[in-house]
Amino acid sequence: MITENSRVPEHLYKLLNLTTASLFMRYGYLQPFVIKTYNKGIQHLGDLVQMSEDDVFKAAPTSPKNRALIKKELADDGLAFGMSAPGWQKPAP
Repeated sequence: MITENSRVPEHLYKLLNLTTASLFMRYGYLQPFVIKTYNKGIQHLGDLVQMSEDDVFKAAPTSPKNRALIKKELADDGLAFGMSAPGWQKPAP
């Protein structure tokens, strides 16, 4: 089971380089969440998963339904909020 304080397995590091938009924009109603996260510098899944759930949703508030969907999408890819990813570096712009 994936939980906060888990470590991202190295074989999933390539997912951390995906932008939040690439994962969530297929859900049009998550567009405001994606824009808010981008504006706060949370642009890649690596940024997102290394934050606590509380911190993410303070930075980019959204409905409980959307929160559940975002958590499910991360879990489907083997990720969760609050994970550590030692050695991961944000891709260059």
